[in-house]
Amino acid sequence: MDLGAELGVKVVQIAAGKTLSDPDEADAWVKAGWKEVYEHAMSRNIVLATELAEEQYVARPSEAIDVLKAIGATPDHFGMVMDISHMWVQRLDVPEQIRLLGKERIKVVHVDDMKRYKHFHLPIGEGSIDILAALKTLKQIGYDGYLMIEMYNFYDDPEPCMKKCVANLKRLLDKAGIDY
Repeated sequence: MDLGAELGVKVVQIAAGKTLSDPDEADAWVKAGWKEVYEHAMSRNIVLATELAEEQYVARPSEAIDVLKAIGATPDHFGMVMDISHMWVQRLDVPEQIRLLGKERIKVVHVDDMKRYKHFHLPIGEGSIDILAALKTLKQIGYDGYLMIEMYNFYDDPEPCMKKCVANLKRLLDKAGIDY
């Protein structure tokens, strides 16, 4: 957090971690940890964003909102990384989750594709996720923040993958009526 503040970082991403103990103990641990990190981030004028994923203790937007309310975190200082594929792989309705979080809680959006409900990031357009519906919903709620292509599975030869992702994302943004 301190290094981020020195570098002028605006948003720091965190996660709850996996459940390694009983649920009551894990719940108390996450709340205490997030509260401590939140208070420190506030003192450094940094916004926090937690990335939700199926293997995390806090995996769904509704769970994260409950924790954030319990620790008194405000949406302008503690929100979410809306990872479209992480919502989809949990079989959640992605547009519904976007509306639940709203513009205030979404700090950045991860965009990639998956298929067969397997957590393996694919280039945009090569999976089964209705990314266009997610983009249209982001526009409806007035989200105008960052979209980040997440492609760590293609590190051996990332350039062709990223070119394909950028081209497909631009095509979808055009269809959704979103300027870039």
